[in-house]
Formats: sequence, C-alpha cells, structure tokens
Amino acid sequence: MKTKQTIAVIGATGNMGSGISRSLAKGTDRLLLFGNDQDKLQTLLADIRAANPSADVEAHQRLTDVS
Repeated sequence: MKTKQTIAVIGATGNMGSGISRSLAKGTDRLLLFGNDQDKLQTLLADIRAANPSADVEAHQRLTDVS
C-alpha cells in the first residue's frame, strides 16, 4: 500500500501557483492550497474539483501577521 503524499502550495492563487495546483491535482497526492485572497482560493478549488472530482484538495487562506 502506497502512502499518500501531502503537498502544500503556498501562493496557490497566483499565476504560477494556480497552474502548479491544477497540474498536481491530476495526480493522487493530497493538496493543501494556501493564498491571500479567499475568493480566488474558492474559485481555484471549484475549478479543480470540476475538472477532477476525485482530487483530494483543501484550500486555506494564508493569514499574514503585520505586527
């Protein structure tokens, strides 16, 4: 039995990050997507799930501490 890998994509809503995320979602690994814009994250998540319903993917807004 092969152990599923978890891949974190930080900056998933950017041009390169979203392309990488879409490509990785075609595989069998678990994806954790992080980005600053919640709307873009949800759109990316919906696009990935529409293209690959079996994708194991989660999206989380990256909070920035500016203190």
